[in-house]
Amino acid sequence: MSSENIIPEKEVLLEGTFVGFDGRDLKPFLIEGGKDVEEILLYSRDEHMDEHFRKIGGKVFKILDENFVTVLKSTMFPLCGNCYSYVNKASLRGIVRQEHEEAEFTLEKISMARIVEDEGRVFDLEL
Repeated sequence: MSSENIIPEKEVLLEGTFVGFDGRDLKPFLIEGGKDVEEILLYSRDEHMDEHFRKIGGKVFKILDENFVTVLKSTMFPLCGNCYSYVNKASLRGIVRQEHEEAEFTLEKISMARIVEDEGRVFDLEL
């Protein structure tokens, strides 16, 4: 489903690029659309993320789900070590919120997550 069809407070399935900044204090996002996402974000640090998100375009969803972050850290991020950013394709099902028209989108209460690494490994996270 595209974010253009989002009904507030309803669970939706979004597909895009999953980005996790700072492996120790994970700051996760899902980016729908945009251009050159991997090239721009792969070696970037979180202090530059707003600037990079503007370059990419697309729709950015800040992930606010502690359970998702906990599961992600225990399954995938040990493989990453001290990486600054982690960029791969993902499908996430959850609730999208936007406080007002100019506010950022958030993705919460994630019930399903599938992350596909570049090497083809698929992680279906149990949430």
